[in-house]
Amino acid sequence: MAASSATLSEISVSANMTLSLMSQPPCVDELPRYDSLRYVYDTDDHNQLPTTVSYHRNQTVSIFPSTGLVTGSDGELTVTYFWYARIRRFYVQRCGRHNMVWVRVRWFYSRDDIERYHPRLGACMGEYELVESDHYSVIDIRCIVRCKYIRQLLTPTEVTYAGQLFYRYSIHVDIAETEDGEQYPVDMRILHVTIADVIEVGRPLVAEDLSSSEP
Repeated sequence: MAASSATLSEISVSANMTLSLMSQPPCVDELPRYDSLRYVYDTDDHNQLPTTVSYHRNQTVSIFPSTGLVTGSDGELTVTYFWYARIRRFYVQRCGRHNMVWVRVRWFYSRDDIERYHPRLGACMGEYELVESDHYSVIDIRCIVRCKYIRQLLTPTEVTYAGQLFYRYSIHVDIAETEDGEQYPVDMRILHVTIADVIEVGRPLVAEDLSSSEP
């Protein structure tokens, strides 16, 4: 039976855990679960002070991608390099002297992701636009880079500044898994559009665009 939801005041997490950041999580339903978390990130280095980080349910965060480090032409990481998700819940697993924290997240998809499965929608998206999905995963908390504000546009008069992440659409994603347990989307369809018009990112969507995932 799963533990009840609660608020955890503080928990110690080791930075030197040997578990891979993208390792398969345990059955988290059997672990204690929490809606908010403030933990001490311990480097196991006595010359460095531990760092306290706080997260809570529904916060949006940037995440290190499992595909590795990719930089822009200037050698710098860009905002589009990271993955993005919304926190839904925390799970705590005791590992010897340390704690392992798993996070259930709901993913945002980028324009590159969308174009593979819904070309018409992808063609109407801006460079910094994301789409919120109902695709859930459980990840190691150390994959999270930081909290990241993702603005929801609600009216056609709203504008965004360069580099600001935003979203207008919600999609349903059908997910399949490889033999190794890696998830990948096989189809997607639009569930909700927050505004009808496209703002400075292309032509408006029409009814046929919203009803088919075919190019």
